[in-house]
Amino acid sequence: MKRYKSISFYGGILAVLCYVVFALLAFSRYPLPYSPTTNWLSDLGNPNLNPQGAIFYNIGIISTSLFLIVFFLGLYVWKIEDNKVQLIMLRLTQAFGILGAFCMMMSGITRSICIRSTPSGLPLYSYYYRQVLYFQLQC
Repeated sequence: MKRYKSISFYGGILAVLCYVVFALLAFSRYPLPYSPTTNWLSDLGNPNLNPQGAIFYNIGIISTSLFLIVFFLGLYVWKIEDNKVQLIMLRLTQAFGILGAFCMMMSGITRSICIRSTPSGLPLYSYYYRQVLYFQLQC
């Protein structure tokens, strides 16, 4: 049986390409010497460390997470009829994959908006994480 390329195939390829392209754009604007052995990848998205390139990295993170959601939603083509265990595992994979993509999206959003510090020295984005968590628990 010939299997056609599904939406999951294209979503996965586009997720990888999107991340690589936007990370390279952010890297090209990083003002300091950058090395994966001494820096975190998220340093590329930090507006304090990479003022001109952080927006590219954060847009890349958000776009990549959207493609990952498409990827995980597209896994439905692997469903086997009358196999309850496989269906449960497929649904769990989709649910946790979409949750991970949503968390990735939130990290890009909070990094681009809330990187500055409060007077007490705590990062301001930790306040926003608590607010988002509180909102999620109220639903």
